[in-house]
Amino acid sequence: MAEKNTSEEKVPEKESKEENKILKVILITGGIILVAAIVWLVFSPKQNSLEYKGINFTVEKIGNLTFYDTTTLANNSQGAPFGFRIRTNPNDLKNVPFENSGNFNFTRFNFVKTEGNYTFDCNGYGIIAIVNLQRTFSEMGMSLSQDQNATCDPQGRYGLFNLRYGNKTEIEQVGSNCYDIIMRGNDSSCDVLPATEKLMVDAYAKYLNSSA
Repeated sequence: MAEKNTSEEKVPEKESKEENKILKVILITGGIILVAAIVWLVFSPKQNSLEYKGINFTVEKIGNLTFYDTTTLANNSQGAPFGFRIRTNPNDLKNVPFENSGNFNFTRFNFVKTEGNYTFDCNGYGIIAIVNLQRTFSEMGMSLSQDQNATCDPQGRYGLFNLRYGNKTEIEQVGSNCYDIIMRGNDSSCDVLPATEKLMVDAYAKYLNSSA
C-alpha cells in the first residue's frame, strides 16, 4: 500500500511541473507582447510627428526621400495659411547654431549672395535651397533677391545673407541685419539645406509668434 501511495503522489507533482512550465511560457509571451505594445504607443507617434520652436512637422516618405511638412501654419498678408516642406530633420536643426536668432529682424528687402567663385550647387540642392527661402520670405511679406554686388548696410535698412563654406555649419551675425550662412563641405557636397532651412524655420517661428 505504501508503494502505491508514493506512486500516486508523484503523478500530481509531475503535472504541477508541466503546468508551471506552461504558465511560465504564457507569462513570458504576454510580457513580450505588452512591452511591444508600449514601445509602439510611445514611439510610433513621435516617428510621424516632430516639433521644433512651436512648429509641428509630419514625416512624409516619397520613395527613398524623407520630407518634413509643417502642420502648424501661419497666415500671410492675404490671410491665407501657408507652410513649407524641408529635407532636414527638425531635431537636427537644433544642433545648427544661429547667432542672435532671437533678435532676427524682418526687413522688407533682403539680398543673398555667394562668396568667392563657388557655385554652392552641392549636388543640385543649392538652387532648391534658395528657391525655398525666397518662397517662404515672400509669404512672410519680404523679398529675397540674389545680388552679388550687395553689401551690408550699416543702418540695417535691408537684410543680407552671404553664403560661404566653413568647417562648421552655422549662421553668424556679421552686421546689422547681415548674416553669414556658413556651410560645411564644398561644391560637390555641402550642408546647404541644413544651413538655409535653419534660417527658414527660425524666421518662420518668429513670424508665427509675432502674428499670433
